Amino acid sequence: MNNAPQTTLKIIFVAHFVLTFWGSMSGVLMPAAYLYLNGFVLAFGFWAIVNPESPEPVMMYLIMHGISVVQDIILLGIYAPRGYDQSRATRDQGYINEYRFSLGMAIVDLLIKPVTGFLLFRILRSRSGDYAEFNIPGVSNFPGFAGNLDGGTTPPGGYENIDQPSPYRSNVETATGHDTMDKPPLQQ
Repeated sequence: MNNAPQTTLKIIFVAHFVLTFWGSMSGVLMPAAYLYLNGFVLAFGFWAIVNPESPEPVMMYLIMHGISVVQDIILLGIYAPRGYDQSRATRDQGYINEYRFSLGMAIVDLLIKPVTGFLLFRILRSRSGDYAEFNIPGVSNFPGFAGNLDGGTTPPGGYENIDQPSPYRSNVETATGHDTMDKPPLQQ
């Protein structure tokens, strides 16, 4: 079993855990909804780590990950100006620095979410063949999205059963039986 997707999943989980924690440190920046939804998303990430064979936890993690992107944009748009005004009103430099740090970490978390979403999609494809033919219109030659990148000589999904004739290999000669009489016997 290849352990690279599992390691990638763990790195994604830890990165978002740390950035969510740091983004919610300031009491004036984000409401509790930010921590609750991102904690819920991380719970699906933990489920995907402890259940390495099933595609369902990764699919749920990916869906909730996408929802959290929208929620983070909305919450940052609403609460960042409010938090700025509240931190300026206190005139305490430590309070202002805490707000800036939390805002920066929340923004970094939001910026890496599309990248980690793509990585989660790749992990989902490696766990399940059902999503291997996912295609975005107009993005047919992008590795990882399209099925046939070589002009149609390999089947969609990348797997080709070599025991069965394939319409994708119609122009390739198939080998006939091996003639063992031409070979000298093995010497021991």
